[in-house]
Amino acid sequence: MHQDFSGQNLRGHSFKGQHLAGANFSYADIQGADFTGANLRDAKFIGAKAGLQNQWGSILLVASQLVTEILNFFSEYTSYLASFNFYNSNSENFFAASICLILLSVFWLITIQKGIILGLGSFAFAAIIAFASAKVLAKTKAGARTVIGGLAFAFAFATVGALVFNLARAGIFGFIILLFGSYIGWRVFKADEKDALIDLFSISFTAKGGTSFRDADLTDADFTKATLKSTDLRNAILTRTCFWQAEMLYCVYSEESYLQNTEICRLLVTGQGQDKNFDRQNLQGVNLKGANLIDASFIGADLDKANLQDADLSRAKLVQTQLDGTDFTGATLTGAFIEDWGITSDTKFDLVQCEYVYMPERKPDNRQEVFADGEFADFIKPIFDTFDLYHNQGVDPCAIAISFKQLAENHPNAELEIVAMEKRGQDKFLLRAKITNSADKSELSAEYFTIYNQLKALAKQEVQALMAKKDSRVFDLHKMIVTALQHPSFYSKIEQIGSMNNK
Repeated sequence: MHQDFSGQNLRGHSFKGQHLAGANFSYADIQGADFTGANLRDAKFIGAKAGLQNQWGSILLVASQLVTEILNFFSEYTSYLASFNFYNSNSENFFAASICLILLSVFWLITIQKGIILGLGSFAFAAIIAFASAKVLAKTKAGARTVIGGLAFAFAFATVGALVFNLARAGIFGFIILLFGSYIGWRVFKADEKDALIDLFSISFTAKGGTSFRDADLTDADFTKATLKSTDLRNAILTRTCFWQAEMLYCVYSEESYLQNTEICRLLVTGQGQDKNFDRQNLQGVNLKGANLIDASFIGADLDKANLQDADLSRAKLVQTQLDGTDFTGATLTGAFIEDWGITSDTKFDLVQCEYVYMPERKPDNRQEVFADGEFADFIKPIFDTFDLYHNQGVDPCAIAISFKQLAENHPNAELEIVAMEKRGQDKFLLRAKITNSADKSELSAEYFTIYNQLKALAKQEVQALMAKKDSRVFDLHKMIVTALQHPSFYSKIEQIGSMNNK
């Protein structure tokens, strides 16, 4: 029987390394709780409240107030220097004050355009030059003193910008400081890529003392409507983890997972991905159950082991998408583009709603026909057991024939047998083969293209010399590849070549 902690006050409680599969933490207060390394597969955290305990929040408040006082000192000191030098009739002082304002302007402009890190870097570089100029040209300590003050002032601005929204306690140093700091803070708050380093620092800092799921197994765990501010999810297993309507998901501390992408976080929370572009994104294991993905693009994306149950993928682009173990149960795929997608025998298509697809041609071929209920799964099933080698540029028939023969010889247990080939587009070619279920397609594909690219790098005469050493099956395959490339409409089911394992 699964353990039930629902509705309990579990602040600061340690569950480190415990076996809690299927446990119920719904609506529990888990602020500051430690789930490091715990097994939380299928656990429920519906409406749970994670984050910082009150005492840790107080420490952050004191720390931010201390920073406020330090920055206020620099602000007043620099303001005094600038006003003193401007109103002093001494030309050297005026020169130094002008340099100070120029440096601050450089910092402001670059920070707004490129981010606060580059802003500080550019300011520091300009400050070094200005400092030297003040010493050499003005020959006065006022110039150097003012530049140093300006640097401190700019640093104060930068730090305020980083803290004003993430620590939410920074003070007000004047109208200009408020506007500039608020703008930078708002940008960090919105996860602007220009200030990604500050955002990472702020999140990692505030996650200290918060709820920790570090190294925990959260496969199929449910965080629906949970509050996740200041939560540590580093190295956690997030396969099919549900974050539907979770609050503050963008404030979790997570390394090398799909949660580092703000757009993906928004999709997981809202389920709204219509017309969005997720091309080549690592979405392995995401939970998009019931999501609106109409017209979304997943070209080259990794959706292995993702939960797409009941999702609407009408007209979605699933070209070269990795879908090993992906669950499409009850999903809608009408009008989807599924060219060269990486489905396997572990990809689930139960109860899929699909009237037609493009592969790239429309299927069924007759535009007056549509797939009947459950027919799409039967239609797509034969593709499960094939091994597709897709060549997208500089197709070399000799290299293909030799590479495939070499791969078959290296892996006789894979029982590779060519079944089809097809020219696609201007310079693309697909070679399809049967393969045993136990073979590692990813590993074999990588090995094949390593051999293929090495052969392509050789001189034409060297490749032809290698061809001459091969048997008649390689020559037959070479001829059929050439024929396929010369006839755009050519699609051949290879029967006469058969298995390449026999020499």
